[in-house]
Amino acid sequence: MSRLIAAAIAACLGLVLPSSTWAWGPAGHAKVCLSALELLSKRRHPLAQFLSANAPLLKELSVLPDSQGKARSPQEEPLHRFEVDAFMSAPKSPSSISLLPKGEYREVRQTYWTLLNSNAEKVRAAIPGQPLLPELRGTAPWRVLQLHRLAVASLKAGDPGSALRALAGVGHHVADLSEPLETAMPRLGGHPAAPVHGAQLAFETFVAGAASEREVRSQAETLLGGKALKPVAQTALLTELFSLVQSGYPLIEPMLAAFSQKCLANREGFPGACAPAAGSGPVFIPDPVASGLSRAALDIPEGRTSRKTTAVQAVEKRMAEASALLARLWASAYLEAGSPDLSRRFVTAEDPGLGKAYPDPDYLPDPGAAPTDPGPLPPETITPVASIMADTRGHDDKVLCAAGKVSVLFQKTSRKGNSYFTFFLSDGPAKVKVFSFGRPTVKEGEEVEACGRFSYEKRVSGRLFFNQVSAERILKGPAMRSGAVQLTPDGVLPVKD
Repeated sequence: MSRLIAAAIAACLGLVLPSSTWAWGPAGHAKVCLSALELLSKRRHPLAQFLSANAPLLKELSVLPDSQGKARSPQEEPLHRFEVDAFMSAPKSPSSISLLPKGEYREVRQTYWTLLNSNAEKVRAAIPGQPLLPELRGTAPWRVLQLHRLAVASLKAGDPGSALRALAGVGHHVADLSEPLETAMPRLGGHPAAPVHGAQLAFETFVAGAASEREVRSQAETLLGGKALKPVAQTALLTELFSLVQSGYPLIEPMLAAFSQKCLANREGFPGACAPAAGSGPVFIPDPVASGLSRAALDIPEGRTSRKTTAVQAVEKRMAEASALLARLWASAYLEAGSPDLSRRFVTAEDPGLGKAYPDPDYLPDPGAAPTDPGPLPPETITPVASIMADTRGHDDKVLCAAGKVSVLFQKTSRKGNSYFTFFLSDGPAKVKVFSFGRPTVKEGEEVEACGRFSYEKRVSGRLFFNQVSAERILKGPAMRSGAVQLTPDGVLPVKD
């Protein structure tokens, strides 16, 4: 078949998608919001009557940040993302995401900027030409926090229009954070010689559109376990959102792989498959990719095992997780507002609250403020092995890094079949035992740095272990003392590879 004929057929059998992304797309955002409303209704929550009376408008407002916000301001798009891999090395364990700084954005922004600078080479390669500013890599969790506070204030003030819009906005950005591809820097799938484009567009258009609202609601109900809605305090809101991001991160590579396989398999019949038009034009997705992506098999890592599912099932599960959290956030806003009676309030399109300008982010730095580039992270602090062993109780449960030579290396397998290894880390006459999951990445006599939590006494499977570092990261060569990790009270944040 000639290229000309193939291109003509492709034009008839494929779809051309625009270049901008809408997370789960309009249909997906509506499913998340309406599923959360269903959870409230089943529990006879007082807010459910107000939201149910205004369900059509709630559905419309749930896509407002995309349909109007992104056209209104170039500042809008980063409010829908949180690209965690710009601030840390690709997490081998998604739990590392929970170690990223939380708190008011103005207070943690400098730390995020430092983390970003530490990954400058990787970030510039992924997103050439963009300034290295942390807010450009996404602030969706803090946008949720802002809109949640606005919802509380509007409910307190008896302003149903503003409250409805803010609650819908919370729903929109929670759904954004449940979309795995919104939580990583843009990347191409496929082989470097034959890259594919449009993965996020395809998932939001075809897979999210095919997701069953009934299945989303059923899974959301299962996640809550039929229980009452547990409130989320303002101080815990960011923690909940980071957990939502964390649980979706393992889907990124399987999603990209599934899309790449579909696209590359159709390149012969559709030469322009999953490739942008000249310049920065729209991406062409042929019909076989569009129709088959929902059924594509995904193999999702879960700890030291994996879970097999399909693309549409994975998307339904993520939407359900977003719905369950959203229902709790809505209930929390109502509780914080003093449980006002809005049961009989019907909001019309002419409501003054809807006529107000959509709120700009109030947590970003003043555009006129002179930026102060913080540079990369300083080297991590090394705690001498002799100091640890001289005061083992004083160092108990502390996250630290120790350096020395490897000796007495053993590789073992747990009763559950998990591989792990142990060794002694020696610095002169002093030595401390190190434990790490996986297969050995070190050799006897090698100089290494082990970072993790030190335990004076630790019980595992009924056995007691003393004076041991449970290593979350082992560094060698140039990576040692380089700022490749950051020690936090909760664990070791892997900053760069």
